[in-house]
Formats: sequence, structure tokens, C-alpha cells
Amino acid sequence: MHRRRLWPVTLLLTLPLVTTACSGSAGRRHAIDSHVPTSVTATKGTDGVQHVTIDTTDNFRFAPMSIAAHVGKLRIALTDHGSYPHNISFPTLHATSSTVSGNPGQQTTTFTVTFTHPGTYQFVCTFHSSAGMRGQVTVS
Repeated sequence: MHRRRLWPVTLLLTLPLVTTACSGSAGRRHAIDSHVPTSVTATKGTDGVQHVTIDTTDNFRFAPMSIAAHVGKLRIALTDHGSYPHNISFPTLHATSSTVSGNPGQQTTTFTVTFTHPGTYQFVCTFHSSAGMRGQVTVS
């Protein structure tokens, strides 16, 4: 009879511990993400082509996740110094880069995409899009 009465007490005592444990890991991930630049503007090179470097992270994020560019060609240097493979894909443009893996000799790939119209173009890592590895290029 005492067992039945104790389960609500046990639940009340353990719930704060579970909540604290869960919020602690989310807090650490947010702290990591807070050091990642979220937005940049592509710069125009001497050849007239815009360029930007996008880093990939082991917490499945692009850095930066938002890029401002102009109509024309955008050369993207995709880097990976982590342990997971990544790529960058623009689904509406049917364009996907080579994969980078973080292994020596495979840490960087260069990918050029052409924007013919202003608008917002979403990009994803095809390996980790379901984990939220997404970004966008806003073209003016």
C-alpha cells in the first residue's frame, strides 16, 4: 500500500533532475552555435566572381547560415575540419557540391553556382538536412 503512494513523490523528485539534464545539453549546443557567424555578404573577386567561405561543423550547422549576394556567379569554398562528411546542395537549382570529409586532402571543395534572378535560395547538406543543416542565399 505504501508503494502506490510513493510513485507520485518519486516522480516529483526525479522530474527536476531530468529537466536539468536535458536543458544542460541544449545549453551547451547553443553556446557552441553562438560563436558561429550567422550572416555574411559575399565579396567580389578581381575576376568579377563573388566568393564566400562556408565552414561546416560537427554540430551539423553551416557557418555562416545566411549569405547576401548579387545576381551572377557565386564561388563557394566549403570547408570541413570535423569528423562528418558534408556537402552543399541548392535543391531548386539542382546543383550539389562535392563532399568534404575533414580528412587530410578532403577538407575543402570549391563550388560555383549561378543566380540568374533575385530571390532567396535555400541550401542544405544532403547528409544532414533532417538534423537542421540548412542555410540560404539572399540574392539582390
